[in-house]
Amino acid sequence: MLVEPALVNILLVDDEPGNLTALASVIEGPDRHLVYAGSGEEALRHLLREDFAVILLDVHMPGIDGFATAELIRGRDKSKDTPIIFLTAETRGQGFESRGYSLGAVDYIVKPFDREALRSKVGVFVELFRKTQQVKQQASELAETTAFLNGVLESATEYAITALAPDGRFLTWNEGARRLYGYTAEEMVGRCDLTDLQPVEESAATENEQADRGPASGGAGEGKMGELLRAAARSGQAEGVFEHVRKNGCPVPVSATVSRRKDANGLSIGFLLVAKDITEERRAEAQRLQLIEAQAARSEAEAARDRLQQVVDVLPEGIILADTDGQIYLSNAAADDVVGRVLANDAETAFGDVGLLRLDGTPYTAEELPLARIVQRAEMVRGEQLLVPNAASGRQVPVLVNGAPLRDTWGTLIGGVLVFQDITPIKELEAQKDAFLAAASHDLKNPLTAIKARAQILQRQVARMEGRERRKLTEGLHAIDQTATRLTAMINELLDVARLQMGRPILLDRQPTDLGALARQVATELQPSSERHQIVIDAQTRQLIGPWDRARLERVLSNLISNAIKFSPEGGNVTLVLRGDEQDGERVAILEVRDEGIGIPPEDVPRIFERFYRGSNVQGTIEGTGLGLAGASQIVQQHGGRLDVQSEQGAGSVFTLALPFRVVNLDGDGSNGQQAGQQAGQAVGAGAP
Repeated sequence: MLVEPALVNILLVDDEPGNLTALASVIEGPDRHLVYAGSGEEALRHLLREDFAVILLDVHMPGIDGFATAELIRGRDKSKDTPIIFLTAETRGQGFESRGYSLGAVDYIVKPFDREALRSKVGVFVELFRKTQQVKQQASELAETTAFLNGVLESATEYAITALAPDGRFLTWNEGARRLYGYTAEEMVGRCDLTDLQPVEESAATENEQADRGPASGGAGEGKMGELLRAAARSGQAEGVFEHVRKNGCPVPVSATVSRRKDANGLSIGFLLVAKDITEERRAEAQRLQLIEAQAARSEAEAARDRLQQVVDVLPEGIILADTDGQIYLSNAAADDVVGRVLANDAETAFGDVGLLRLDGTPYTAEELPLARIVQRAEMVRGEQLLVPNAASGRQVPVLVNGAPLRDTWGTLIGGVLVFQDITPIKELEAQKDAFLAAASHDLKNPLTAIKARAQILQRQVARMEGRERRKLTEGLHAIDQTATRLTAMINELLDVARLQMGRPILLDRQPTDLGALARQVATELQPSSERHQIVIDAQTRQLIGPWDRARLERVLSNLISNAIKFSPEGGNVTLVLRGDEQDGERVAILEVRDEGIGIPPEDVPRIFERFYRGSNVQGTIEGTGLGLAGASQIVQQHGGRLDVQSEQGAGSVFTLALPFRVVNLDGDGSNGQQAGQQAGQAVGAGAP
């Protein structure tokens, strides 16, 4: 009596009912039970209750998509081996297809599909399912099952499936094997040489081993594949991953499984070799490992940054870190407090430009910003003072800035660090000191004026006296008068410094002054102070007369020449060069003071005219206050002139004083200065080249 075959379950999964109907029309048959699922969740519920020959699974579904559903199916022992054919209406390159195969899909079909091909493929898996069930129940039908499997083998193009005789000869060679290795069935069937699938070095080792053992040992089962066959012969099945070689010589990684074949009586009749190209799986695994490593590195970097943030947040100084584009990626609490807002990751704040100003209130250009100089030109920033506007309070906060470039292990510039300190208390103390100096100078000046006046009155009275005491009294009173004069000059200097620091101009006493004559006078007075130095005057013009404050210029020249002597400890010439020149279309008087001393380090030159700043090569070795050049520069600026320096460390310095002949009315004493300027202009016209 014939037994009707049991219906084979096929699971169709698609969220579109129309697609399910279309699929059913293609693959339905009297021996098939089609089960429909409109979602991944519903499909999983069916798999809990029934076994299926094949699953036709739509890739793009709401909720759990096809890939996620396949992962869950493969995660269950009962359904992990159920064939899955992915169906999709979209083409997105090899990435989606590779992912489908990595999830164990047997095929990945893009709509519209070939109805006959799909019906054929589904039929294969239906028959495979049915025959597999029959093999479990009827071992006697081995011949029929073998014939069926041969058809299956030819259609399973993703796998190389070959049957081996006990002696290792290839009995079958399917299309999948041809695609994987490049050999045709005619080339391989009947051959007994697995070394053709092995790398050259492994084949050579196999030949050596065979020669050592002799011809009776055989050749087909040697090398790593030979070991796999022997393992399968002992245990029934063995598997491994190997580096095989295609016919064209290109290597290919394969996952191979060898099973021992038995007849109906349980006797061994050979082996079944199933191999699969795992190039994509390896690539996916490498990408997964790279992703894991990248995530671990990112997590470590974030943890390190968090630790760094905790450290810098407790520091009293403001600290910011920026990349080479000037974008700030870390700022501590002190920095944010000074600026009045959070700086880190603020896309609108490049190079820390929050409206920074110099102490005199002038803004920075983009290239002059401290952080821009650090990350673009790899400059060091040391002790620079500037004003930072606080966004919360609107106050201009004075800060002291230091900074340096950051480099990686190979020395490549990767950003910069800027450290700044709120110096508001220091500036307030300076203001109090300046106010005190101004008040003290005024208070001291009044009694000195009275002493000088009384001394002059007594001198006139003594001049009318007769007798031996007259000369002695005259000399004493003259000494008192001169001392009072010098003290008054010192107090005036203190007043000048105080006025300039409080933003008020110096009241210049402009008179026609010959710069050449003044230079010769100061040189004559200072020459006796050093026997190792020779002060040389190189006057390239007869007279340089202009509307200048003689007393204050005398102070400038004394400072420049004294410095030239002091900072040339080995002696040498101090040369004064005097000439007329033209700058920007204007006649100016030029005085250069050249020395042969220790010079100024390059990094100190830009700040040499700042108050209290001294060169790094003289600190602790040569005495000084750092006020002389600052005061000299301010006096020259009040005249409308410039004081510049050029220096080479170890070779000396050249300070250049440039004074305009015309009156630059910066101090409000224009009438006196204008008259002196007219007189000086006449003299210059006669004496300057």
